[in-house]
Amino acid sequence: MPVPRVVHPDYLAMLRLLPPSTRIVLVDPARQALDDASIPLALVGRRWAARAVAPDCAVDEARAAGPAAALRQRYKGDGVHCYDAGVVRVSWQRADLIVIGASDPFRNDRIGEHGNAALATGLLATRPRVVWLDLHKLEPPPGVVDEPGSSDGVPPSLGEDPRDGEYTEDGGEGTPGEEGDGSGSDSQAGEGSRDSPSASDVDSENPLWNAFPHGSGRC
Repeated sequence: MPVPRVVHPDYLAMLRLLPPSTRIVLVDPARQALDDASIPLALVGRRWAARAVAPDCAVDEARAAGPAAALRQRYKGDGVHCYDAGVVRVSWQRADLIVIGASDPFRNDRIGEHGNAALATGLLATRPRVVWLDLHKLEPPPGVVDEPGSSDGVPPSLGEDPRDGEYTEDGGEGTPGEEGDGSGSDSQAGEGSRDSPSASDVDSENPLWNAFPHGSGRC
C-alpha cells in the first residue's frame, strides 16, 4: 500500500483477516492508519527528508539491499527494526507485516539511488503474486450487510461467512470478491486491483518492474 492514508478505515480493519501466506507492505502510514488497522506501532522522530542508512538487522531482504533511503519516519514497538527503526517487520495477526517510513524506495525518481531498488523488490518479491494498490484519492466505504439482531450494517468481510474465510458478496459498492483477492468495483482490502491501469501501462510507466528478475509474476 503506497498511500495507506487514502485507504478506507474499514478496509484497514480487514487486514487482520488476510491469511498467513500474505505479506503486507505499508509505505509511510500515518498514525491514524496504524490506529485504524490496530497495528501496535507508534510514530517517533520524523525527519524532513529520507536518509540513506545501513539496515543493521537480520531481515534478509534488507541485508541484501544494503544502505537505502528508508529512514524518514521512525517506529517504536515490538518487531524487528531495520534502518534505524525506519523499517519494522511485525508478526501481526496472521499476516507478515512490513512498515517502512519512507516512500523513496518505491518512487520512480528515487528508485535508482542507493539500494532502493533492491530493497523495494526484496520486500515485494517474497510471494508469488504482487498486488499494488494504486489509489490517488480517498476511497469510498465498502458495501454493507445487515447482521441478524443488529440495526447497523457492517462491512461484509467482518460478518460471519458460511464459506469459512471467503468474502461475502452482496453486490454493494466496493464489495470484496474472493478470499485473498479483495477485488471490488471501486475498492478492496488485501490482494486485487482497484481501478488500476493495464499491465502494459504499468510496465511502460513504472521502472520498478525492470528491477524484478525476468519471469516474475506481474499483475
